[in-house]
Amino acid sequence: MASDILKAWRENADEVFAAQPEDRRDYDMARVEKVKNMLAETKTGREILKWAEENDIEIRLDYQCEEAGAGGYYVPGSKMVCLNAYLPDDRMMVALAHELRHAWQGENGFCATLYKDAGTYLKQFRFIEADAAAYEMQICAEWKELHPEFELSHFRQMCMDLAEKQKASAPDYLKGKEALWAGFCGFFATGERKNFYDGGSLYTGEILAGLEEWDGTPGTATEYSGGKDHKLPPYEGLNVEDKEQFLRLANSFDGKDNYLKDIPLDILTHEQFIGGLSQRNLDRFLVLHAAEEKERAKGNTTPKPIPRLM
Repeated sequence: MASDILKAWRENADEVFAAQPEDRRDYDMARVEKVKNMLAETKTGREILKWAEENDIEIRLDYQCEEAGAGGYYVPGSKMVCLNAYLPDDRMMVALAHELRHAWQGENGFCATLYKDAGTYLKQFRFIEADAAAYEMQICAEWKELHPEFELSHFRQMCMDLAEKQKASAPDYLKGKEALWAGFCGFFATGERKNFYDGGSLYTGEILAGLEEWDGTPGTATEYSGGKDHKLPPYEGLNVEDKEQFLRLANSFDGKDNYLKDIPLDILTHEQFIGGLSQRNLDRFLVLHAAEEKERAKGNTTPKPIPRLM
């Protein structure tokens, strides 16, 4: 079933790619190679690229990604990462690391395509984005060391400052993992990203609960996600109720380390990581939660396929 669903997605993507002018394809492929070579300058980048090659992950540029407000995207199970073609090379390199982490998550079953309830999906989405932010920051730290002139966004600078503080006072279990942990925690420490992704999670739930109208087509059609209608393969995703399974989310690409392994904190119940909704999102959550409770009271508890929104 999953393979048939993905076949439709890949057929669409391959048709889009084949229809592009040859000079554009040549230019895009050359630029992807350039960005991959930049990523390979870093120790962690080489590990990421090795994993991507071993797992046949394709990388393409998307010229409509900017309209979706994204640096890139990954469709669960597709084995394809698409990057915003308008990003400068250094920012595209960081976006590549971030999206390849999502590909790693997808290949390991962490990316949910089935929706259980608002609270579960909020946490699933938060944690996979925080983990991608962790590797994004690790690459930023390594690249910044090689290229001091590299300018950081507000979010990345905040994470870098947090990592520097940890280097001076962090316990032994964080030594050498400061940037990873700072990226993960930084996602929750500021509303800059968290509120955005919370809003997207709630919108998904609102559609499925009938609180928002949706005609079944993506709100923002990126180049490779538009075209033929297709559904996502049915993956339950990260189990936010199982700490042992959850901790595997933080495994390195080669499986030899885990940046959350020795953290003495029950992340799955700590308010910093599961609370902190903005007032707007909290109001939406309460309405959605009430609607879902009514459905559960009727015995409607079967997970629903998550709509493809871009």
